[in-house]
Amino acid sequence: MIKPWRFLPILAVPLILAGCAGTSPVANKHVIEYTVTSNGTTGSVTYDELDNGKIKQQQDTAAKFPWTKTITITSAAFEPTDDVLLAQNTGTGTSIRCKIVIDGKTVANVASKGPYSTVTCTG
Repeated sequence: MIKPWRFLPILAVPLILAGCAGTSPVANKHVIEYTVTSNGTTGSVTYDELDNGKIKQQQDTAAKFPWTKTITITSAAFEPTDDVLLAQNTGTGTSIRCKIVIDGKTVANVASKGPYSTVTCTG
């Protein structure tokens, strides 16, 4: 006599594998706040932003200080360590500072001094 319960493990494996086949990477959601301050009035700021699912650099060549931009990124490919913020004085100031806050935590805070000074923050 054949015992039907002996076939349960054989039937269960394909069902388990079928459930795993349609999974995709889970999207990470991050709120990123970029800030640039200076004792000057204007400068140039380059930052990362999500564009059609890909991280791309954006530039504000006429940024007025203090400058702030908040973005939300939802992407399985994004890691907070991928984040970059660059800024430069136009010569009207002698100091500049950049800061990156991800999900409420400051991950970079860098300052530079001098005319036309530049600063780079990475997350």
